Amino acid sequence: EALKGASNRDALSTQNESLQAEVNALRANESAFKELETALEKSLADVEQAVSEKEQALTEKELLVAEKQRAETRCQTLEERVHELENVANDRDSKVSNMNKAEAALQQEVMDLKTQIQVLMEERDGLRDKEEQLWRTNADLFLNLESLQESYVLLSDRCNEKQDQVMELQEEIDNIRRQHDDASMQGLCHSPALIP
Repeated sequence: EALKGASNRDALSTQNESLQAEVNALRANESAFKELETALEKSLADVEQAVSEKEQALTEKELLVAEKQRAETRCQTLEERVHELENVANDRDSKVSNMNKAEAALQQEVMDLKTQIQVLMEERDGLRDKEEQLWRTNADLFLNLESLQESYVLLSDRCNEKQDQVMELQEEIDNIRRQHDDASMQGLCHSPALIP
């Protein structure tokens, strides 16, 4: 029985040692499991952070892409607006150039008209001087005409008087001739009373 008891003690001791070894192994495995769990949690946290950062990066990229598209659209719109403004500016420059040419032509025309007006004014002044001269000449001629008319009247009157005198003298001559003829017929040609 003593041997049996010793054998049982040895078996229990061996079993106890085996159990202790298993407990120690479990404890070691538990520590390793905890370390592994900690490492897994850290790895999971790192993965989640990486995923979050990637999602954030993707979101930022999408935002940047959208912003880039908006910027490109805005840039295209501005380029089209610039092109329109350039066309408007070119049209205005063309219109301004045409207006400048038209203004220059009008100024030249105005200068030509001023020159023509100056010439016409000089001609008008010359004609006015000639008109005044003609008026003076006409006045002189009118005075001369009046004088000539008066002279004509006087001459007509004198002519009439002379004609009357001539007629009277002619009558006297006729009378004298008749008397002379009568005296000749009577032989009185040398009579002093009959001598004119």
